[in-house]
Amino acid sequence: MILGVGVGAENAKLEESLKRKGMYGIDDEALLNAFKVVILEQCETGGKNRDHLVVSLDPSLLRKAKKEADGDVDAFWKPDRRFSTLVQAMKADQDAGLRDDPASSLSKVKTATSVPEAAQIVVEHFKNKLSRVLIVPAEDFSEDNRSVTSYGNDSMIGAELRTWIFMELVLDPPFQQLLAPSLTIGKFSKLVCANRGIQQ
Repeated sequence: MILGVGVGAENAKLEESLKRKGMYGIDDEALLNAFKVVILEQCETGGKNRDHLVVSLDPSLLRKAKKEADGDVDAFWKPDRRFSTLVQAMKADQDAGLRDDPASSLSKVKTATSVPEAAQIVVEHFKNKLSRVLIVPAEDFSEDNRSVTSYGNDSMIGAELRTWIFMELVLDPPFQQLLAPSLTIGKFSKLVCANRGIQQ
């Protein structure tokens, strides 16, 4: 993804979508440097053995981008065996997992002093996630008056949310439940709390 140039610069939603998938961008200067490397390689080797150059695959930057995307989804290229070395490098570079992070929402839920406090932590965390995925301001989400799916949560976004919920909140809701017209953000927070043994 090239930042500030071309399609990415013209379509903010496209850039946000790519960032949600744990990708990071390079600026035009980095792009020109990549072109320079390719040209020099072609001159030195006569174009033999190397026919292309892949950029934006720095393991530490990919890990950082994935973390900033709040663990949305696994990168779509991760299952491809050709990237296995890169995936291993990302894992080696990875710091403590989110579940073990004292600042993570799940840890905050565990240490909450009351059910309402725990539920509110989940509500705010889920609102922020929905805001990033649906590109809707977090303050526009209602806790109990509207269902999650009424904000535009289609099957594709639902699949992304389900993966995030499992990875982030250790909950595996049925797909139909996530898209049900009766599931509000408030009800979802109670499901998460109940799954952690926090009930009134």
